[in-house]
Amino acid sequence: LKETRRDAGVLVQEGHGRISQALLCIVAAMIGFSTLLLGGFSRFGVWRQIIFAITLLILVKLVESAVTEPVRGDAALWPLVYLPAALGFAISGAMLWMAGKPALFRRRRAVG
Repeated sequence: LKETRRDAGVLVQEGHGRISQALLCIVAAMIGFSTLLLGGFSRFGVWRQIIFAITLLILVKLVESAVTEPVRGDAALWPLVYLPAALGFAISGAMLWMAGKPALFRRRRAVG
């Protein structure tokens, strides 16, 4: 801290942020993969799935931006740095679960 003349929160955020960035690379791939699995066949292509995946990644990056300043202000809040990665893993896990249960989302035929 003396050599860099920085606050402890900044150094803690920088250190844990580097690990979190590596996890976010995995999250981005998992969200893209699970979004493509979730979509069905369409003659128009996979544009809806791509836009949905990009929107989810923007959400994860917004959470990452929101947790940066509190951690820089208080070094004890370092677990918040991993919140975006945890959110991304939860989103991709939920989408993979939904893709594995296609019967849940089938349209039911009207009896009549």
